[in-house]
Amino acid sequence: MALDASLWGGGDILVIGHVVQQWFAVRWEGSDFSRHRLKRNDSGSMSYLEALTCLIACRLRLPSRRDFPIRVKSDSLA
Repeated sequence: MALDASLWGGGDILVIGHVVQQWFAVRWEGSDFSRHRLKRNDSGSMSYLEALTCLIACRLRLPSRRDFPIRVKSDSLA
């Protein structure tokens, strides 16, 4: 599973055996920023948005994908 987020949205792809099995993409709305007390277009929100995207991906995948180990690796320096 590979995921990424930006100030505009986030998403992931689930690859098994070099074949994309599932994916999701979400666009952040103004209500997402206000709900989580984030500032829109502020790079200081990136770590939070990366973590939120990871949480969404895990919630989508873990209930049905218990047959392989889960490892989380981030390229975020925050």
